[in-house]
Amino acid sequence: MLVFPEGSSNYKKFGAELLSQQLDSDLLITAKRVARVANEFFTDLAPKGLTQEMLNTITDLRAAFEDLIVDVKLKIAERDTHQQERVEKANTIYEMLVKFAVTGQNIWTNQDVAKYNDYVIYNTISGNEEPPKL
Repeated sequence: MLVFPEGSSNYKKFGAELLSQQLDSDLLITAKRVARVANEFFTDLAPKGLTQEMLNTITDLRAAFEDLIVDVKLKIAERDTHQQERVEKANTIYEMLVKFAVTGQNIWTNQDVAKYNDYVIYNTISGNEEPPKL
């Protein structure tokens, strides 16, 4: 039997409804709230088996969860930074490729059409020449 009837104001004070549907930030607040409210009602809850060790475990798990959330956010930011660095390096390589292609075209422009075409870079997704616009 519950110490506080479901739906009572003391029961609602814990704020633990729909735990599985809470956002991470709300879950952190709920864990802190449950520990705080349980301490407040400790004398009523202790005869039902609540111990201070249980409350300490809730507090420790909440702190560990918070640290893990921060770690995930930092890893996401780090991944985004590495992605941006890769894009910038790839853009530098592409700029160099375009420079070499233009040089190759300049060398073969009036000498050999086939070799000139070897240095053509199409600015399309498929890499093929775009159809003429009507």
